[in-house]
Amino acid sequence: MTADEIKKLLEDEKVTQASIADSLGLRPSTVNQVIHGRQTSNRIQMAICEVIKRPFDEVWKNCP
Repeated sequence: MTADEIKKLLEDEKVTQASIADSLGLRPSTVNQVIHGRQTSNRIQMAICEVIKRPFDEVWKNCP
């Protein structure tokens, strides 16, 4: 899934990257880095999957 697709699904759920970061005790830029594939974090990726109600493999299938 592309970063734009993930951001759109988050928007559809009315959840911001900042709110995900807050819930995990992180900075919003860290969440953004994961969404854009510049960084990986299983914890952030799983949190995003939970919010957008999609399976991990569907969202992150192109991740290393």
